[in-house]
Amino acid sequence: MLVDRAKIGNPYFLAYVNAHQIQDGADVPHYAFSAWIVKQHALFRDFKKLQKGQPYNSGLQQEFEKFIGVEVRNDSLQGKLSFA
Repeated sequence: MLVDRAKIGNPYFLAYVNAHQIQDGADVPHYAFSAWIVKQHALFRDFKKLQKGQPYNSGLQQEFEKFIGVEVRNDSLQGKLSFA
């Protein structure tokens, strides 16, 4: 996946890009992002003592987003994103 921060619509991917200080134009293998986000979910579930597969309520969703450092910079994305 080529990184173009102006076009990133997935806040989890944006958190990955920010966490790894990846610059625009870099090519990120999908498996690298997938492995990272799965690990972040596992770490968060361990930290919060949640069961594997237990869905996040809106409060936990917001906590998870803070946990991974989600920054939605484009206001047009807010309210249109699905985390299911």
